[in-house]
Amino acid sequence: MGPARILQFDDASASLRANRTKHKAPLKPPFPALPSWLAAHFGHAHVSTAIPSASSSQLELPGVAPRLLVSVRSGHEAQMAVQSGVEWVDLKNPDAGSLGAADQATAAAVAETLHFKGGSAERISSAAVGELRDAPTTVAVCLAGYFPLLKVGLSGLRDSPIWPEQLGQLYANVRMAGADLVPVIYADHLACHAPAPAQVIEVASTLQQWSARTLPARLSDNLTRTNAGTTDLSGPRYMLIDTFTKDGRRLLDWMSPAALESIVRLAAASGRQTVVAGSLALQDLPHLMSLPIAAIAIRGAVCAGDRRSGLCPERLRQWVEVFSAR
Repeated sequence: MGPARILQFDDASASLRANRTKHKAPLKPPFPALPSWLAAHFGHAHVSTAIPSASSSQLELPGVAPRLLVSVRSGHEAQMAVQSGVEWVDLKNPDAGSLGAADQATAAAVAETLHFKGGSAERISSAAVGELRDAPTTVAVCLAGYFPLLKVGLSGLRDSPIWPEQLGQLYANVRMAGADLVPVIYADHLACHAPAPAQVIEVASTLQQWSARTLPARLSDNLTRTNAGTTDLSGPRYMLIDTFTKDGRRLLDWMSPAALESIVRLAAASGRQTVVAGSLALQDLPHLMSLPIAAIAIRGAVCAGDRRSGLCPERLRQWVEVFSAR
């Protein structure tokens, strides 16, 4: 399958791309004490600092407190997140599903807020581009002009023999546009007919070769360095664990804590960090904060109603308070 057509960026998006924030490692342990209002809810004052022991291969797991990722849907919500101190701001259109992509005008407004009004060397930004089965290359390349990390889902592709090739092609196009791809592992993969977690991790480990096979040699050589300035020899830096089904059930309703930890470890063994999402609630934090993950991602938990409603300042403040206690 030949390379998909790539959009040309205008000067404005090129400028935004040049001013994007760099990735910066989160703070070191120990993990934070929970605020009193949350500790009372859980019945203890501290999040466990224990990180599961490594296997005989001594996996290099990130011994750091996870960041808080909040998904926004507009420039106004992005400004709320910035003013609240959110470290990782993500853009999605919740009306269009689990990983609904926003339009270009919204992307530009959010990017302007993040990089010009609320710019921070410590803040990461990302955007959802939809499901791979819907051929999101055009959308992904457009959003790559505004965000360094792009999330893509794999629902409906479990029985497709060509989804690894399709993901590889999208990865190559996104890299050529200057961004990195974040493949999504769905905890409810059986229900949404997505590939199994281990298979997604295995395929993600092979994506770097697509830059060499698909792109001109000079571009492939230039793209061996990520936005963080580190050598990228093994594909995407991040993977997202999420739920495709949005019916009130949370991540740990679909996947046991042991299974979640196993996926995190398997991803780490392949050189990737994980972000955990999936209709999370405050009561999930004690377990999640003990895992060696890069970020905990939420939207519905900080909305006034369901995930399609607007952000609630008070709920946002409560979540930021937990993470800022580090």
